[in-house]
Amino acid sequence: LVAASLAASPAYAQMVGYLAADAIHWALDQGASGSAEAVGGRVSLGTHLNSRFGGEIRAAGLGSDSLDGESVSLDSAVGVYAKAVHPVTRHIRAYALAGAAQVEMSQGGRTHKESGFSWGVGLELDADTGGRWAFRLDHMRYLDTPEATLEATGLGVVYRF
Repeated sequence: LVAASLAASPAYAQMVGYLAADAIHWALDQGASGSAEAVGGRVSLGTHLNSRFGGEIRAAGLGSDSLDGESVSLDSAVGVYAKAVHPVTRHIRAYALAGAAQVEMSQGGRTHKESGFSWGVGLELDADTGGRWAFRLDHMRYLDTPEATLEATGLGVVYRF
């Protein structure tokens, strides 16, 4: 682990901001009431305080399915997160996110809003040797209440500036 920490890309540490776009597969589980899932999209804007810690804002949406004969759609899932990064190798990083999110979903013509604690884990793989472009794969839990959970798995691209 110490060797991996020392191998963190110097270029990565010097770039402070990043923008990302992901395709996501989201799943809403309402327990006995049923579940819905669909494909949507997400954009993120973040900054690195150093090579280990940062912050990120994420906005997701799109996609619809049916639940109990009614249309269910993800109108938005917006979150603010603290990000901890662990360099696995020089060009691969694992990360964890913790923060708060507000989720807005429509079901059968009614809109539901919930907010609360949100978290996620993921991996980034540099797409170029300079570390400016990367691919990422992650899993987020946007909502966790007694009535429902909303999770999303995303695959996307990151541009660092």
